[in-house]
Amino acid sequence: MNYSLVIIDMQPSFIAAKQSSLRKPILREIALAKKHNRQIIVVHFARYGRTINYILKELKGYKNKSFVRKNDVDGSDKTNRVLKNNNVRICGIEASECVFETASGLSKMGFNVSLVKDACGDCIEKNVRQTKGNDFTLDTFTEAINRGLSVIYPNRHHQVRYY
Repeated sequence: MNYSLVIIDMQPSFIAAKQSSLRKPILREIALAKKHNRQIIVVHFARYGRTINYILKELKGYKNKSFVRKNDVDGSDKTNRVLKNNNVRICGIEASECVFETASGLSKMGFNVSLVKDACGDCIEKNVRQTKGNDFTLDTFTEAINRGLSVIYPNRHHQVRYY
């Protein structure tokens, strides 16, 4: 399946962007997209600085990339302007806010949206329930599934999508 990879708000100003557990899955997603010459869109929140260095380094010299600057949690309008594909694979932070709102917005516009579970992070907040394994975004992914979004679980032997 052809898709565009969208990386949301991986900026050092956000605590969740510094989670070491996100680095490997996000780099895996970038490598996979680059291997198949997929479009990669990096969305960053204005006022919060540049995208984290390890992502910029990985994208250096890659031609099929775009950078999008957004001003609020939902980056779907700005992302829509540069998308070249109807299938969208999303990773980044904050899963319970910016990732979720952008994914929902793109879905409402008619895009087929998948969230890559292990490549989405969130900070610990009172309104996000902590569960075993430090999975702070379980409620977000349940809500995403309820809204018709797809969730990809790459650590399983095959990719499982729930619709």
